[in-house]
Amino acid sequence: IETIYAVRKASPMSKLINFAGDDDFQFESFTRYLSNFFDAQILYQIDFLKKYHNDGFRNVFVSMGVNLEQYRFLNLPKKYEVVFIGVPRKDRASFIRYLVKNKINVKIWGAGWEKYPDLANIWGGYLNPENLVKIINESKISLSFSKGGTGNGTLHFTGRVFETGACKSFQLIEFYEGYAKLFKNDKEIVMFKNNKDLLDKIRYYLKNDKERDQIADNGYNRTL
Repeated sequence: IETIYAVRKASPMSKLINFAGDDDFQFESFTRYLSNFFDAQILYQIDFLKKYHNDGFRNVFVSMGVNLEQYRFLNLPKKYEVVFIGVPRKDRASFIRYLVKNKINVKIWGAGWEKYPDLANIWGGYLNPENLVKIINESKISLSFSKGGTGNGTLHFTGRVFETGACKSFQLIEFYEGYAKLFKNDKEIVMFKNNKDLLDKIRYYLKNDKERDQIADNGYNRTL
């Protein structure tokens, strides 16, 4: 807060905008208070718009989407069967371990996985933005997990869903009803509800290339 006051003193004509991406686990204890010091809020979790209004905030906007100049279709060969790109959380590690146990050829990238020595052989290290887009394009199935916070939080929107869609890559997403308002399930994206459901759908779509590619095409068009 001291920094915000310093900015206002140094540049009193500037507008201060707060981007809140994780209201599902931060709103009650953090962002509802921090928001008092900003001129406007940009939200990612659309379900929290009403809570901001109830607290008296009016300059609140929802922004969901993707940078199409960065995330784009590269028309590369599919060299990976199943990938997950992101930081590890308790639930994510559990899903990945289950897939490995069931002989799924899965690869993971992102900061923090070095703390999981049992997954070292499938961890590809860190990715810069360019290589992240490249690997999404090279993947037959891209995984997205929908729990916020430490992985024990509520289900919410994740940016990776739009990023993967913009790369025309097929995605399996942990079930969250909010996605059904934006995408047609099983037509533009595919959602899973538990370990077994995830495993069954991975096995099915790895065997059905044409159906998988059609869903990826549909998801791409919807994202655009």
